[in-house]
Amino acid sequence: MAGRPAPSRASGGSSGMLYGLIAFSIVTVAALVFGILSMTKVSKLQDDLDRANRQLRTFGSPPEYYAKEAAAIPNGQAFQVMNAAISSLGEIFAGDSNAVAPALRDRAVSALARVARENEDVIIPQGTPIIGALETVSAELVRQRAQTQDMRAKFENAQAQVASLTAQNKSTREEFEAQIASLAERFDDSEKQHAQSLAQKDEQLQEISSSLEAANQGNQQIQRDFASYQRDSDFQRDRRDKQISDLRDQVRGLKQDRFDPDAILKQADGRIVRAIPGSDVVYVNLGARDGASVGLGLEVYSQTGESRNTVRGKASLEVVTVMENTAECRVTRVERGQPILEGDFVVNLAFDRGRLPKFVVRGDFDLDYDGQIDVSGIELVEGMIRQWGGQVVDELDESVDFVVIGLAPRIPTVGGRPTDIVRDQQFHREMKQSRFQELVERANNLSIPIITQNQFLFLTGYAADAVARR
Repeated sequence: MAGRPAPSRASGGSSGMLYGLIAFSIVTVAALVFGILSMTKVSKLQDDLDRANRQLRTFGSPPEYYAKEAAAIPNGQAFQVMNAAISSLGEIFAGDSNAVAPALRDRAVSALARVARENEDVIIPQGTPIIGALETVSAELVRQRAQTQDMRAKFENAQAQVASLTAQNKSTREEFEAQIASLAERFDDSEKQHAQSLAQKDEQLQEISSSLEAANQGNQQIQRDFASYQRDSDFQRDRRDKQISDLRDQVRGLKQDRFDPDAILKQADGRIVRAIPGSDVVYVNLGARDGASVGLGLEVYSQTGESRNTVRGKASLEVVTVMENTAECRVTRVERGQPILEGDFVVNLAFDRGRLPKFVVRGDFDLDYDGQIDVSGIELVEGMIRQWGGQVVDELDESVDFVVIGLAPRIPTVGGRPTDIVRDQQFHREMKQSRFQELVERANNLSIPIITQNQFLFLTGYAADAVARR
């Protein structure tokens, strides 16, 4: 069969092997190169990974904020963002972009200490952040600025006052200088007048010296006359003392040793001039001319003057209306079977026509007869005497008409050990009792009538029936 001639087996076989070897070599070299390149890249990546891990261990993971800021910048790094932020803070807080945290902290602590030292009013607690410290200092600055403005306003006000006071001072100084000039002029005039007065005094002194010598001579004569007069006065005084002693003896002879109520009826103060049977109104012959007053109490005694077993009258009256010569009286008490008759005597111990009888009042009084001493009893008795025309005196002498006595001051019995106050009160009561007894003895010696509480109340028409019965 005819066809294409077949290649030679020997030549064709050697060429294919050669091409295969070449191709294998090329592939082997490529694979070797690729393997070398792959291993180099893997080694670099491994180095990068190791370096990254070392940096991560050294610097740590950045905060989220810095990581986001770095991601937002092409080829940005968190470290660069953080470094920029730290530089910005250093510039803001210290004015130095290269300042690091320790330096900033030291400068902040130093600054805060200096602020606290230089401003005692600013209190910054330890550990306060810089922002908080700035706010505290700012608040203090605002306060001090307000204080400064207030002080400035006060200073301006003080300046205005100083200006006003300066003007006043100037005016006052001018007035003072004018007054000084006037006083200097008056002083000169006074000096001249003083010199003239001295000259006149010298002349008067010479005249007085001359008259004094004459007066000395007259004084010697007066002394001689006085000695003679003194001898005569001593003689007259001795004679007068003798007369007074005799008169006292006569008075003692006239006065009774004891109070006689019947003797009062002989010196009646007035009489009943009109009495209407069955009426409680009577009229007496005592009026304003005699010193009678509304409220005056009177005791009524029979005109026959019969003796009674009590000092009390048969009726009691109270003056309700006073005319010139007569008085209308209200009957406050009347004894049964003893009617008031025209001509009966009326008496009030503290009343006397034409004079003021003198009384001395002492002791404790029970005016309402309830068994208890009235604290103001003595004042009430003295008030009655003054109201009815008498006068109360403190000292007892011959001119006293009556001595009104109550109960003698009692000395309370104290058991146990009394206190100083109780002893002092007891001492005063003892002294009061002693003076009371001395007064009674002296009144007896002077023959002055001593009136008891009952006699005084009855003889002034004060005691009512209920009180008398009690």
